[in-house]
Amino acid sequence: MKKSREQKHIVYITDENYSMPTVVSIISLIESNSSASYYDVHVLGNGLSQHTKEMIESVGNEYVTCNVISVPQNKYKKMAENCLTEGIHVTDTALYKFDIANILASVEQVLYLDSDILVCQDISGLFAIELFEYYLAAADEMGDELNEDGKSMLASRIGIHSSTYFNSGVMLLNLRRLRRENVIKELLEYRSSRINYFMDQDAFNGVMYGRRLKLPCCYNFRTALFDIMLPEEIGEKFYHKKYMAVKDCLSDQKIIHL
Repeated sequence: MKKSREQKHIVYITDENYSMPTVVSIISLIESNSSASYYDVHVLGNGLSQHTKEMIESVGNEYVTCNVISVPQNKYKKMAENCLTEGIHVTDTALYKFDIANILASVEQVLYLDSDILVCQDISGLFAIELFEYYLAAADEMGDELNEDGKSMLASRIGIHSSTYFNSGVMLLNLRRLRRENVIKELLEYRSSRINYFMDQDAFNGVMYGRRLKLPCCYNFRTALFDIMLPEEIGEKFYHKKYMAVKDCLSDQKIIHL
């Protein structure tokens, strides 16, 4: 018997240069969909060629459909110029994250995924999370460190006195609440007038501090950790277990962030 359709929404943002990694990520979602959940994948495209649009929309199967939504080119180009991190590689396209609630105006909840994401296990359980008063659910930035006073270094440098700071590459967003409370305006104002070391991440943390539901790190595992930590160190710090090899660590992750 075929399952009744219950829509689960996922959104990516890409430009022409990142279109292929986006497709790879969508394919990883399809191949990991062991629960045969129905996903509507929305790809917000900046300056995509017709060939690329057709390629993205051709990906999918009976459970996963993909559609491309064109957004204005260089909409936030000027706003993107005031990052403080030298050599930052994220383009202004990342700032379209602020507009998701408006672009997907009829969607109440969506899972945002960066394009350098691999979905390694079924993630349908994420959509059972009740956000209630929270703006979003997201995992801590695994590359963060604590100051001597126990506060997050990444949060402290933007003026937030918190022990945590989240990564914006995987976010379960409460779009209905973001629209109702006009949080989009707050994000844009922060990005224009406050401290920004990252393209969008500082703004999300600055505006949504205290309104974030914490996800386990397995939903946004940063592979860059392998450059600075051994697998056993990663296991002890984040998972309260001991990994003897990289493959053992990776086998526990639901979403890998490259």
